Amino acid sequence: MSKLQNLPSNLKFWLSKSWVQWALAFVLFFLIAWLYMGNSITTCSNNTAALESDSTGGFAWIQWAGGNGLSWGHTNVANYPLGEALGTPQYITSTVFIAFYKVFSALSTPICGLNLMTLLGYMSSALVMYGLVRWLLKRNDIALFAGYAAGFVPFHQQNATSHINYVFSSPFIAIIWAYLWFISKPTLKKALLLSVISSIGFYFDGYYVLITAVVVGGLFLSSFVLDFIRGLFAKDKRRDIKQKAFLRAKYLLASVLLLAVLLVPILVTYVKSGSEIDQSLATVRSSIKGETETYGLRPIEFLLPSNNNALLSGTNYEKWRATKLHNSNFSESTLYIGYTVIVLAIVSMCYLFYRKHRLVKFRGIAYTDLMFTIAFTFLACFGLSLPAVVTIFGHNVDTPVDILVKMTGDWRVLSRFFLAIDPLVVILASLGLYMITKSRPKYVRLAIVAVCGLLLFLEYLPSPLHTTSNLYKNAPPIYKQLAKDPSVKLVAEYPLASFVYTPEIFTFQPVYNKPLLNSNNGDISEGPFDSSIAGLDDAQTLGVLKRLNVSVIITHGFTANNPNLTTYYVTQPVRRADGKINIPASLYSYKISNAVTPRDSVLVIKNGAQSLSVDAGQISHRYITGEATMGVASVDFSRLAQKYTVGFDLNSVCPVNAHVTISQSGQIIWSGSVNTAPNPVALTVSNKSFDIKTIDCSIGVTNMSSEAIGP
Repeated sequence: MSKLQNLPSNLKFWLSKSWVQWALAFVLFFLIAWLYMGNSITTCSNNTAALESDSTGGFAWIQWAGGNGLSWGHTNVANYPLGEALGTPQYITSTVFIAFYKVFSALSTPICGLNLMTLLGYMSSALVMYGLVRWLLKRNDIALFAGYAAGFVPFHQQNATSHINYVFSSPFIAIIWAYLWFISKPTLKKALLLSVISSIGFYFDGYYVLITAVVVGGLFLSSFVLDFIRGLFAKDKRRDIKQKAFLRAKYLLASVLLLAVLLVPILVTYVKSGSEIDQSLATVRSSIKGETETYGLRPIEFLLPSNNNALLSGTNYEKWRATKLHNSNFSESTLYIGYTVIVLAIVSMCYLFYRKHRLVKFRGIAYTDLMFTIAFTFLACFGLSLPAVVTIFGHNVDTPVDILVKMTGDWRVLSRFFLAIDPLVVILASLGLYMITKSRPKYVRLAIVAVCGLLLFLEYLPSPLHTTSNLYKNAPPIYKQLAKDPSVKLVAEYPLASFVYTPEIFTFQPVYNKPLLNSNNGDISEGPFDSSIAGLDDAQTLGVLKRLNVSVIITHGFTANNPNLTTYYVTQPVRRADGKINIPASLYSYKISNAVTPRDSVLVIKNGAQSLSVDAGQISHRYITGEATMGVASVDFSRLAQKYTVGFDLNSVCPVNAHVTISQSGQIIWSGSVNTAPNPVALTVSNKSFDIKTIDCSIGVTNMSSEAIGP
């Protein structure tokens, strides 16, 4: 009996220990992550919620193609026959993420590595926020609420199915924590630690570079802005304010200098490979200012629950919601913070109207100072997450993003600032919850926090839970057939030079494990060679594919109507709800007829072309504005013949004629005027490049071909 009587006191004793509280927080967050992830944890190797995404078609494919080791080099399984480099210069800004992913994958499988990174994203975001709030407020209950709010927000859940990099808010939470620790009592040691923690954001992901810079800049600047405001109204304290500001500035300068040193590898990489990085980014985007219209957040999105919210399932909510979002996918436009969090954040600001609450301090930081720091940084992030131009009461207003896009075009999906915005709002909500409960009895406090946590859990709860797919079981039938067919040696998938189907194409290559003509590298996919055979019905495409010994051609989103293609494998097409075939969602496969003559050479536009497109008839189009360089390339990438006959069609893209001059080695070999109709051009050229120049209008180039003259 005495042991039973002592049980509550013993339990209280153990629960008061810090390591026990951390252990319980870890277990709680793990169980919630397991609830969301399901068998992507228990059967980690092949099941994932991110199948057919940029994760399985990106990092997981690269890890597989590189032999699932700790280093990446060159692979021959893509961009046949040359192969391609798996590492690119821009990966320098993903060093931390990639390092963790490589270790997890090498110890398991590339798919399991993705799942473990997703788990780490949930857990790290939740636990770091838990630690911050627990340190700041000395309230374990509110810390658990904050950890859940920051770790399992729907934005993370959606990105767990596509871009697993963006399940991690932890780097930004850690930066905020380090800064608050610094301003609680500034020291050089804290300032230097702040720079080390900040550097993690610069090495985690390309978008984290921008977000980290804004978060760090906002935090650093906030205290000095507050000093300036305080000095305006407290003239008698200006001397003291200046002394404290000078001391803080001295330490922060040391922090900035150390951070600059830590970022030298990124700066050196950009100096050496800046043009290569810019070109790689340019292949997957259009006008940056225009793309901020597509990918900038809309404030209403903070209030719109996820499309798969359990409380709204079975309603027309998803269709209605789609009309309110920016024009991206759900992983980018699900920016729901939660009404519970938003209301509590507003409550925290309301307490500023009361002087006795403004005097409350947390770790030596006045409530006013803390609120200002968080709010100022929030506004900095929010201002740079919008489109470049917003419409307010019928008037177009430029935002700070307009200045950003004039400086650089490296970032377009600015809604990803949510990764920093959400933790800042969660901190405000935690302060509001603290102020509401701080003077209440313990059990009342716990009850209020528990109710808020339950409400938020329901707000964030997805339906269905833990939906995953198996890489091998859920692969389209064509890929399973390729795996069983030893006669297939090389595969080409169309669209060849488009990123629309890249996630699917490269996700399932490990299933059949055969080389691909396609490249995972954007520079190659839209480079001269791939662009020259981008249309399946281009004059030289089938001949080139035949010469390369392509066994099977797979088409995504269209059927081939070329008489020189015969069906390879009849698959069950995807059907819509009305029973009709959904051609864009179906895959079709073909073999090249024996009647096709292999081509040993291919005519390419080496540089100067732009706006690659393929029309409904599977004819590719490139446009030349000003000047471009064309030439002949050997299909087997060996030596060229001495002379070639080349042919292509030119047309003006304007109502007026374009005047075109073609020259080789300084000699004009063709000139003329072309109208809007296709104008055939036939030339005899040497194996050297030749130049094409247009004036008055840009020209379109189609139906390119070449043939060697003599041996």
